[in-house]
Amino acid sequence: MPPVAEHSTAGRFLCLRTFAVPPVWLISSATKLARQLSTRLGPECVGVLLDMRCLAAPGPRDLMRRYWTTPSPLASALALLAAAVLLTSGCTKANPSYIGDEAGVGGDLGLQPDYWSQPDGPAPEGGWPDAFRPDGPRPDRWVGDGSPLDLTPRDGTPQLDRAPREDAAPTPDLPAPDLPAPDLLAPDLLAPDLLAPDGSPTQCTHSWECEDGLSCTQDTCVGGVCVHSLQPGSCLINGVCRAEGWSPFGDDCNECVTALSTNQLSFVSGKVCVLGVLPQGTCVQNACKRWETQTDVEPSLGGSVKPSKTVLTSVDAIGGMKQIWVVGRYTANNATKGGLLRRVDPSTSTLPREVLSKHALADVSYRLAVGAKGTAYYYTNGTWKIHSGVQGGIGSQDRAGVWGAANGSSQVFYISGTHAPKTLWGVVRCAITGNQTSCTNNTGFQKKAKLGPIFAAINGPGSRLWVLRQGSKYDDIYSKSGAAPIWSDHPPAGCRDSASGSGNQPCSNSNGDYRGLYAASTDEGWIVGDNGQVLRYSGGAWAKKTLPGLGASSYQLTSVYADGKEGLVTIVGHIDIPGAVRQVVVFNYNTQLNRWFGPIPVETLPIAGIGNNDPGQVRHIGGSGYNNLWMVGDRWSSLVNGRRVGWVLRLK
Repeated sequence: MPPVAEHSTAGRFLCLRTFAVPPVWLISSATKLARQLSTRLGPECVGVLLDMRCLAAPGPRDLMRRYWTTPSPLASALALLAAAVLLTSGCTKANPSYIGDEAGVGGDLGLQPDYWSQPDGPAPEGGWPDAFRPDGPRPDRWVGDGSPLDLTPRDGTPQLDRAPREDAAPTPDLPAPDLPAPDLLAPDLLAPDLLAPDGSPTQCTHSWECEDGLSCTQDTCVGGVCVHSLQPGSCLINGVCRAEGWSPFGDDCNECVTALSTNQLSFVSGKVCVLGVLPQGTCVQNACKRWETQTDVEPSLGGSVKPSKTVLTSVDAIGGMKQIWVVGRYTANNATKGGLLRRVDPSTSTLPREVLSKHALADVSYRLAVGAKGTAYYYTNGTWKIHSGVQGGIGSQDRAGVWGAANGSSQVFYISGTHAPKTLWGVVRCAITGNQTSCTNNTGFQKKAKLGPIFAAINGPGSRLWVLRQGSKYDDIYSKSGAAPIWSDHPPAGCRDSASGSGNQPCSNSNGDYRGLYAASTDEGWIVGDNGQVLRYSGGAWAKKTLPGLGASSYQLTSVYADGKEGLVTIVGHIDIPGAVRQVVVFNYNTQLNRWFGPIPVETLPIAGIGNNDPGQVRHIGGSGYNNLWMVGDRWSSLVNGRRVGWVLRLK
């Protein structure tokens, strides 16, 4: 909005006493209050208000600074109320300086010479003009010629037709001084929050000229230019101040995050959001999503043989495709046991969606599934088949973990299990190139170390691999980089919890087993485990992390997933209320903001009435990203004559 200046008449305004010299008000924009720039200038400035010599005079300049005000809402309301009362009751002429005849005609002409007083500060060179000295002659009237002063008397009689006061000295009808029209105000008197017409910053002399009326800004005059600095922890969004963490009603995922932006809302990945009436959602990929049960999985055994217990242990997107496959184990009502592979994502494909294995399967990654007795299934041409080359390379012992990826024309897999030198290797690397398979034993592990979750990250030419020791008194972290088949539990990339370790390492005196491992990059790794254990690899070393909220050590954490592009980590686990329920939850960690969110409820599983008080759990989380992320585990199908079934959930 362009600036508007109004020179109101002195004497009385809405029957209220005003200053002797017309006040000047400036409205800078539709959102700013009017401000009184000056109320009393010296007589040498009458009619030349904007003349720079007047602004430079010490007295008027001091007064201009003195009378700069911003009316408060309360003061404005009281003034309007007083004006309304006076208008209702009528005006009086008790004011001795009131100009007009006995009938009140001709009053409020705007100058009130009786109360003209010399401004503060020294007089200008040559003294004040006689016509404007307090004891000198006073002008009887001014004749309007378009000046901003309102010279029309209350009775509407033109001033030129009025007779002069009898006691007034004869004076000629002089034109009004050359006051500039309101729309011709000098640029240096514009409101300090407005830019110059060419878009340049507002010029200033004092910081008070820069005040913008916003509580979240620090307004200063620096080098003759107004600078409006946001206060720490504040955003200025659509012209309104917002505090750090503020979110609009009904939009939990967007908030004021000063680390990301101070002039617009920012989407916060991982934040808890309300779906329905409960805070059970996760903010991710510009939406509020929640974990929903997709299906219960049981193998199709045929005939009178029925599954009595099915447990799903791993899930992954196969071969870089959108296909989601799960693996696990089952027990039938005739006591037979086996393993299964099952595709769980929606598909119209006629290819087989289930494969049954003679032995339990433990883990799946990329195109390989491994399990008990050295079982290895490889996915090719739309189906799963036993891969004899891999099985021959890893031996007939149980295998607990696998990680795989494409490496040029080859498919490379690292497979973990129990380590016994010369007879059973803790980690075996197998490369499949066409019809050729080669496997290499890896070394560096403690004797009889049972190795479980294994994961690798490849960034360009570099790589970093980790594998966790499980099921013993000690929980060591083994690591390796490069092509050499040698692993180490030495810090900083490794960590030794065993008795031979030295120093207070992050994994020392671990409280229970490590259960889950994931790496988003060679410098972003996560480990979770029993009793709320969380470790993060960042900056070239492992460090302990603490879950948010009270009772963090009561959560049994089973799996973790991380996405470097999304800047988000999701941890799944559960907490029990003995004899009542098991609450499955997730925790989210935003790596960009260094903020935890959770626990976020996923599902409540009843404990009462279930044998051995084990209602089931989520055991693994995986997929191809947060737009295709899944969790698997097991739960009871019902409390009455129920059986344990495979449990599949998806974030959607």
